[in-house]
Amino acid sequence: MTAAVRNPHPLEFLFHPRSIAVVGVSSNPDGFANLSFLQPLIDSRFPGPLYPVNPHGGVICGLKAYKSIREVPPPLDHVIVSIPKAFVPGVMTDCAAQGVRTVSMFTAGFADSGDESGRELGQQVLSIARSAGIRVIGPNCVGIYCPASGLSFNSALPRDGGGVAFISQSGRYAQEFAATGARRGLRFSKVISYGNASDLNESDFMDYLAHDPETRLAAAYIEGARDGRRLCEALGAASQRKPVLIVKGGSSPAGARTAATHTSSLAGSEALWDALFLQSRAGRAESLEDLMDAVLAFSLMKPPQGRGVAIIGGGGGASVLAADACTRAGLNIPELSLELQAKLRGTVPEAGTSVRNPVDFAPGMLFQPRLFSDTIRLSASSPDVHTLIVHVVLGIPGRADADMWEALTDAIVDAGKACGRPLMLVTGDADNPPALEVVASIRRKCNPAGFPAYATMGQAIRALSHVVKCYC
Repeated sequence: MTAAVRNPHPLEFLFHPRSIAVVGVSSNPDGFANLSFLQPLIDSRFPGPLYPVNPHGGVICGLKAYKSIREVPPPLDHVIVSIPKAFVPGVMTDCAAQGVRTVSMFTAGFADSGDESGRELGQQVLSIARSAGIRVIGPNCVGIYCPASGLSFNSALPRDGGGVAFISQSGRYAQEFAATGARRGLRFSKVISYGNASDLNESDFMDYLAHDPETRLAAAYIEGARDGRRLCEALGAASQRKPVLIVKGGSSPAGARTAATHTSSLAGSEALWDALFLQSRAGRAESLEDLMDAVLAFSLMKPPQGRGVAIIGGGGGASVLAADACTRAGLNIPELSLELQAKLRGTVPEAGTSVRNPVDFAPGMLFQPRLFSDTIRLSASSPDVHTLIVHVVLGIPGRADADMWEALTDAIVDAGKACGRPLMLVTGDADNPPALEVVASIRRKCNPAGFPAYATMGQAIRALSHVVKCYC
């Protein structure tokens, strides 16, 4: 577990509770609240006391269980609530009596239910919380993952932290983004699921991340804003200090309708959101997959010094389409000098290839790591080339030889380090077990070296375009 770096922001206490109670755990160790909230805290080695709360008491997950919040010994800082909504006002009253500072509420069915009784119950809960000075995360959320302080909502997430933060109105997306990002080599400072945002909302958390020294990049999935002007100010403050990328959910009429029932959010008009992105200078990703690819590029690569791209490998129609996609994305594909083309002809076989940029490969070059490495180094020597996209094609029948691919990957990594340019690797879609293992091996070597690997050329180009818009 990494050491915590404290943020002077007034919400810093949310991420460093001294003790936690989980309300709604079951005597069955495989109960939902046990697996989703209590066990992840145990597995992440939360350093303070953990208190399961169950009406029958007993021992749960090896810990003494308490029949109510009022029985938990003080001080109690943080409470996670996963019980039917009708019982939430009583639990919140108990939290107020115990001096609880924060409540993270998985329970749903308040304003998101769409009926008046749900809204009234939600207002009752919030009124109790505000009278006691309790800050509420949610309802309808999975809460906080903060490796530095041992907070987690998934036992499989890494205990070591990093520089990426992600806030999400969707609890499922918070979990998916954290898990997928971890598998692809990302490490997080904070992942925050905030759900219906009855109290703390997207503006609060983005303002916090703007000042958080642990966070080098802030990303978010947002369906709607409680206060558009305040969100614009928070995004603007954050984007002045670090890259900020947002996926806006509910951009279509059908999506907006769904967002209203999902988290009771008002999606707002697209024109207003376009203005918000323009004014705040936050980047906009089109999907969660697009966001993940961009975050990977921001996190792993050194910033490019310009828009020039050299595409190496692929060949034929793949190179043509890649050049078109780069141009549409606002990137440049500079033609290499005649002198450089002549040098490349010494490494690239002439038949069926081009060295103008894109630099095509004959298929057999994949099995000649030295020639591949030399081609990368030569292409990077052009002053007009700022980023390299290297395209290798996996699905060649009968050639999924692990040793060959390991040698080729080593050559690419060595060439990338030697040339000093940002480099992205495209492996192609792997659709068979040997190729899948090759892709995993390539990623294990390239991502830690600072060269993010992608399945398709389109993913790499879109990710690069986000980075270039930020830095160039």
